[in-house]
Amino acid sequence: MVAVAWFSDTEGQWPKLLHFLDANPCVAMRDGRLHVAPGCVLVFGGDSVDRGPAGLRLLRLLVEVKRRQPDQVVLLAGNRDINKLRFLNEVAPDPPRRRRHRRLPDDLASADRAALLRWTLAETMSAKIAFACRQQELAELGLPADDDATADSLVDDVRPGGALLEYLEVAQLMWRLGDVLFVHGAVTPTNRGLTPGFAGRDLEFDRWQERLNAYFATSVAAAKAGDSAGCEALLAYQAPLPGQKSNPYSVVYSRTTDDDGTPAPPDPDLARALAGQGVARVVLGHAPIGDAPCVVRGAGVDVFLGDTSYSRLEYGARLILDGDGTHLEGRARLDDGSEAGVATWHCSNDHGPIGRHTAEGDLVAARLDDGRYLLMRGMPGWQRKQVAVRAAQAAASLTGAG
Repeated sequence: MVAVAWFSDTEGQWPKLLHFLDANPCVAMRDGRLHVAPGCVLVFGGDSVDRGPAGLRLLRLLVEVKRRQPDQVVLLAGNRDINKLRFLNEVAPDPPRRRRHRRLPDDLASADRAALLRWTLAETMSAKIAFACRQQELAELGLPADDDATADSLVDDVRPGGALLEYLEVAQLMWRLGDVLFVHGAVTPTNRGLTPGFAGRDLEFDRWQERLNAYFATSVAAAKAGDSAGCEALLAYQAPLPGQKSNPYSVVYSRTTDDDGTPAPPDPDLARALAGQGVARVVLGHAPIGDAPCVVRGAGVDVFLGDTSYSRLEYGARLILDGDGTHLEGRARLDDGSEAGVATWHCSNDHGPIGRHTAEGDLVAARLDDGRYLLMRGMPGWQRKQVAVRAAQAAASLTGAG
């Protein structure tokens, strides 16, 4: 049986990679390169850039190991990876030929590329510090790092030979191994079986995966060839719907959390459909869920979430899937200020409290390394509840659902 090591949403933050690699039984760094052990697969869940000064280095590492060990590496495309293709039309051309974003202020219509990029990243890509992060990375690499050089670097990312375009060329939108399905955002009742440009739904998951990944590859090839119309639908697919926080029609920008960021159980009908085709686990990134990776149990399907962006520690999350078990690892800062490691071994036939919701709406998210359980819940204003309780208290608080 193949063991899978998964991480996601590094967003340019090198420490997240180091935490993923620490004592990792499947993946190691040697001589500046990633190496995947025999009998293992490395899966990166997408979102490689924007919030840390190591985006270029992470992209190059991931592409290099994918090309060297293609059958042991799977790279998924996240919205932060795909949306940079917009630079080709909105930033790269001279002002008269630029495609103008509908919200672009008049005074930026003819602005230099650095000013336009700062606005585009901050106001339309939730990437307020991305320009500064790239500037810092260029300086750390000993390269020119003034505004013009930084703008050139970001645009060159999505041109032929650029680090981000090369990543997209070897990435995909969905991957399945045995009973495990991986996407960046989520599979929902709304997006199940949908592929842009195709009528109807592919309700057979393997066929849908094949069509969706082929569509993605064709769109990326069009972008590389300078065919802006050929990637227009992909850019809409990876983005939130106008005026909304998500896109339920997309496996890239949909999510399984509520409005405050608490992971919700999978839709029962969708869970039965997944289970009916042999899918017992779904692994997701994209939606920030707090400090620690977590599992949510459904009707025959367990959903694992591991995007720890915007959390108290931003330590990162690691999942090791081996046989029918999944090991969740991370670190959390609790409401009382203390820190605890996450060390959860979860099997689908586990009848314990993990993955269930309490009567108050908290999720019993994971087991801590001291034996306590992590209860978490999203709160208004991007706040988050993270407390630790003993096993008996966790069990007593359950609603009995799931």
